[in-house]
Amino acid sequence: MRVRPAPHALALVLYALTAIVFTWPLAAHLSTHLPGDPAGDTGIYVWNLWAFARGWPTAAGPFLTDAIFAATGVVDLALHNYTVASNLLGLPFAGRIGIIAAFNVVLLAQMVLTAYGTFVLARYVTHDARAAWLAGLAFAFSPVLTAKSMGHYSLVAAAPLPLFVWTLLRAIESRRWAGWALASGACLAWAGYSDVYYAIYCLVLLVLVCAHRALRLAPDPIAGPSRALWLVGTLAGLTGVTIIATGGGSLEIAGHLVHARTPFTAMAIATGCAVVEIGRRWLPRIRVSPGFTIQRALAIVALCACSSALLLSPLLQMMVQRWLDGDWMEVRIFWRSSPAGIDLAALLLPNPTHALWGDLLQPLLWAWRPDAFPEHVGSLSLVALLLVALVRIRTGRWSPGTGLWLTITASAVLLAVGPFLTVAGVTTGIPGPWSLLRYVPVLGWARAPSRFAVLATLGLCLLFAFALREIMARRGGLRLVALVAVALALELSPAPRHLFAAAAPSIYGIVAADPDPRVRVLELPTGARDGLTSLGNFRTRAQFAQVTHGKAILGGYLSRASGLRRRRMMEVPTMRALVHLSAGGTLAPGEDAQARLLARQFIQRARVGYVIFVTDRVSPALRAWAIEALDLRPVAAGEGRELYRPSAWPPDVLGPIRDLRPEARPPSGSAGPRVGEPGARRTH
Repeated sequence: MRVRPAPHALALVLYALTAIVFTWPLAAHLSTHLPGDPAGDTGIYVWNLWAFARGWPTAAGPFLTDAIFAATGVVDLALHNYTVASNLLGLPFAGRIGIIAAFNVVLLAQMVLTAYGTFVLARYVTHDARAAWLAGLAFAFSPVLTAKSMGHYSLVAAAPLPLFVWTLLRAIESRRWAGWALASGACLAWAGYSDVYYAIYCLVLLVLVCAHRALRLAPDPIAGPSRALWLVGTLAGLTGVTIIATGGGSLEIAGHLVHARTPFTAMAIATGCAVVEIGRRWLPRIRVSPGFTIQRALAIVALCACSSALLLSPLLQMMVQRWLDGDWMEVRIFWRSSPAGIDLAALLLPNPTHALWGDLLQPLLWAWRPDAFPEHVGSLSLVALLLVALVRIRTGRWSPGTGLWLTITASAVLLAVGPFLTVAGVTTGIPGPWSLLRYVPVLGWARAPSRFAVLATLGLCLLFAFALREIMARRGGLRLVALVAVALALELSPAPRHLFAAAAPSIYGIVAADPDPRVRVLELPTGARDGLTSLGNFRTRAQFAQVTHGKAILGGYLSRASGLRRRRMMEVPTMRALVHLSAGGTLAPGEDAQARLLARQFIQRARVGYVIFVTDRVSPALRAWAIEALDLRPVAAGEGRELYRPSAWPPDVLGPIRDLRPEARPPSGSAGPRVGEPGARRTH
């Protein structure tokens, strides 16, 4: 299909205007405000752009940094949600308009790209530019992605998903399939550099598209129902419902006390019976499509894999090196305590990001799950749902070409509900496909199943485009398109958006003005934090403050902070004491004495030029111990921060901080190797 530039240019311009309107007043405060709280995940995504721009011109490159965990060596960002694609997009702007403004510009650009990518896909499958444009609007500005723009910024960059499907379909349907297969691999790499979840979702889409093209239902006779399965499943289901309604209890059978307080076992049996019955009735009807060739499919997949692997090689190389070094992080998956999926009621919830009624819906309907926003927002467009349902009812059939999108939408909903189905806060105990698929290698890395709602939304938006095309083919006219567009815009618009001030406390300006490049900052409380665990009491606001002061810090946050990084931090007695006190613990007499004895050397070798107390979080015990042990002198105070400078700065002796470990210290009376001499350890 020939690409005509006029519809594409018009679509981009209209999407850009929509992004500005839907995020208003962000465009008027690009340099001073953010769409999410900088003390949370938004601050880390801003830090990503700063760290990428900081590391880009260096020999180490942007995938290694000494900006965090500065006392423990260079950190690789292989397992961190680093948003490389967004960072590359913002790199040309960061030095010209500032990090905050560049971050906001990239956010708007990602919305436009996501809408445009959906437009390209929808236009290809429906051959209708008007329906495709509204599909792009419905996806890019859906409640799911709007909620992500308030915290999970990386998931706003969803453009690779529709473009991956588009290039994959072109590879399957075009004679020049090799080029499109390479392009689909590039989209897969783009997804991986946006968010690892999206790379996994591309693989899911690859399986669904290939399965839909390869398999068909044959008109074989359907077997009758199995009475035994029906009886067992019904009894198990009734037992589960009874446990949910009554809270369960205990029963003595043949002298053995049997507890039945949760519906999981009963519902698992009922679901298993249903699955076996469905498989018994439907699997014999599945046949390979006559025009499907396995050789071409394998060739497309191979070219896609090679293309994506080549583009992802910098990241893959670091991941392999971590695995070889024994520093790979595996998250243990538990049967019942792993992350829950999205509440089924949340899929039909009116837009919870809407400016008029969003604040009323959020506390009312998520009272049972305080962390539901934005992680568990799954609201599908009611306008799109009603239009799809209306067309289906009026025509009595699905439009040709909708089968793939029905498959994608239904599969994504089944995955999004998570390991066990929850409805309006009630855990039914009914297992979903994710209860087993989460154990599949690579697929299990997508720990939060609720994010599959993004794929469900994409599938619905393509069904919406087909429904629009069907209506316009029957009735025609721009009036209907305008009416649907207005209804959709009224439903989806979150404007005016609530913004958060991006300014850091003024004392960070004092640190920024220090010209000494050796200076590092210790903010207390400190520690190491990631998306799953916390050592000490580090807060991401300290990492966001680096965007202002530009100096390395001793603590840090990564999406996955390795065990090696934590062990290195805790090997140094003074740092270990600070982490323990940050967590509210106490020090044993010997631990206290050792940490104080090595405090001066710790300050000098870790190059701690400034110590900052966060007054509303630092405990009196930590504050008093740090001031005395580190011999701190006050510099300034205000806006909830106290700035101190150690008397041991500037250092009169430099050496590797690892020499402060008890087992690394030379015997009494021995000077040990000096820095630069044989036997000395390298300073990172």
